[in-house]
Amino acid sequence: MIQQGHRYQNRITGHAMIALSGGNGVVRAATIIPGELWPLATPQQIHAVHLKPLPMRYFHGELPK
Repeated sequence: MIQQGHRYQNRITGHAMIALSGGNGVVRAATIIPGELWPLATPQQIHAVHLKPLPMRYFHGELPK
């Protein structure tokens, strides 16, 4: 289950993404562009199975549950 606001890695491209919607099917996500003034690329739709959870500072470097 993808959760809105959490960071994920796109298993196809390897880029870090942030989920803009949640769910099990197709979700909206934006690629994170490090070092940019506006750090998010244009949102796109992606299948939830292609997203792998990444550690987040909010969880002290742990994977969200």
